[in-house]
Amino acid sequence: MMGPTRSAIILFIVAIVSTVLLVAVGTSYALFVAHNNSVNVQKQISASCDFWKQLGGFPIKPVPPVKVPSKFGVQIVLSSLESYDGFGCGHLAPTPELIHWANYYHLPVP
Repeated sequence: MMGPTRSAIILFIVAIVSTVLLVAVGTSYALFVAHNNSVNVQKQISASCDFWKQLGGFPIKPVPPVKVPSKFGVQIVLSSLESYDGFGCGHLAPTPELIHWANYYHLPVP
């Protein structure tokens, strides 16, 4: 038979081992989740960069019979260039026609 002291020591050791295992499993799960979130965030940023790049390269040309493109359209393309830079995707240079129409409407060019 075990005495009360020996039983308490064994119970204490079991509690410590259980706690260590629980912390190890919890930490590995947290690292797994953090890694997956990091991968998902990178995919989302990449998708955003692709979207802003396509929109930033949109041609700004008046469609006949209209003589000038809309100010709203020019603002959208200018904003997409700023967003592309803001997401850390790199830098897209504005096209000469975009610069021309931005100057026509007195809009700042990024």
